[in-house]
Amino acid sequence: MGWRPDATCEALVDFMRDGTLLMPAMSWSIVTPQHPVFDARSTPCQTGVLSETFRTDFASHRSLHPTHSVCGIGRRADELLSGHALDGTPCGNGSPYGIINGDDTPNEVFVLLIGAGFECCTAIHRPEEVVSPDIYLQPTECSEDYRLIDLSGREIKFSLRRHARRVRDFQQYGHILNAQGALRLSAISDVGFIATDMRHLMNVVFDRLSKDKYAHFPRWAYGLGIEDQSGSCRPIGT
Repeated sequence: MGWRPDATCEALVDFMRDGTLLMPAMSWSIVTPQHPVFDARSTPCQTGVLSETFRTDFASHRSLHPTHSVCGIGRRADELLSGHALDGTPCGNGSPYGIINGDDTPNEVFVLLIGAGFECCTAIHRPEEVVSPDIYLQPTECSEDYRLIDLSGREIKFSLRRHARRVRDFQQYGHILNAQGALRLSAISDVGFIATDMRHLMNVVFDRLSKDKYAHFPRWAYGLGIEDQSGSCRPIGT
């Protein structure tokens, strides 16, 4: 698309200079049971060149999590990112997703998808973990052990229940929110931008899953039944 990632990050940081900017810095296929060390200082993220540029050149904080870390800069970065390692799941209460969804969080929180759709929106995993953890998380007996090293070099041990590896239909939320007039859509060159209010998105997802805990299963959503529901350990997922 001809954009420089450093210039794009600089523009986003400048736009959010009075707030907080977070970007995913996930490493789910880099940090695994076979390679069980996550170093917040050096473990790269696999969520694109924009996120990696932000991590290395702009972010002041990175949450401590082996698979779903988040980088950030701004006035609430420490508050939102410092508790991620308190939970044994990717999007637990202490994660930025859990904190942002808290009752005391201001409404001015937005999700921005750049060149992607809701299939890449990690925040949607948060309601899964709350409403139906036994469906959308690996069984407790399949928890994996990791070593986490924070930005100061301190090391801690961490036990993780990964997300279950299932095909999910997150695109449905783009259609729902668009029908509600809750999306801001734009494009620069051939790159699309999708923005929506985080609180509104979470309310829609929680409502959908509360009414149908299998709502993220495409075959269930399309009326064709559901996937195998056994509780056996499954391959690594995101």
